[in-house]
Amino acid sequence: MDIAYLIVEKQNIVVDKYLNSRKKINYFCEYYNYLRKYFFDIDPNDYKGISRNVLYSVPKKIKELFDDIPEPEAQYFMDEILEKYENDEIGLIYNLQDCLAVYNKINGKQNYEIIMSIKDENNKLFEDFLGYDIGYFGGDNFSIISDSILLPMWHGAPKDAYPELKPYLKLLNKNLLFNKLDEAREFKEYYIDQKWAEKDDNDIFIQKILSIKC
Repeated sequence: MDIAYLIVEKQNIVVDKYLNSRKKINYFCEYYNYLRKYFFDIDPNDYKGISRNVLYSVPKKIKELFDDIPEPEAQYFMDEILEKYENDEIGLIYNLQDCLAVYNKINGKQNYEIIMSIKDENNKLFEDFLGYDIGYFGGDNFSIISDSILLPMWHGAPKDAYPELKPYLKLLNKNLLFNKLDEAREFKEYYIDQKWAEKDDNDIFIQKILSIKC
């Protein structure tokens, strides 16, 4: 399916967890401080894309295999719902009613929100449009926008790439996503041609991101 709903943590929580998990790593702190100083006009807290600690399903019978289950009741219930889908993506829900049913079982609702991701980049649905993100549809919900310059996890851009990245990032909207499809395509083409980038580019899709009122 090319349309999915994701329950994601709000970005201020994502940023706090990200920084807290790395604050004792000196080389990371130096890198991240330089990154933020160079791109001083971009605040990672504004990002509204796919890479935001997606709530995933957990089979209750093997819960001991999971290190972190922040919302057990909701995540066990989500696993029951996803059994009817012909897909093994543990963070994607393909029906809004099912997504809302999972959301209603979350205790800390104030920490989460629902977004819709449309992999078909030419879909004309624009209600509550947040922008275009670029990355995995499911999987780790990897975003090349977030990973390259906002909250680097796997393929942070090297410092000598910053001047090349800056013109693209100036095109991002208030949600740190692209407003225009052709600009998202241009950035994707630039990214996959870089030596430092994620090389599994067959799984990198432009996705239209919409907010869902809970």
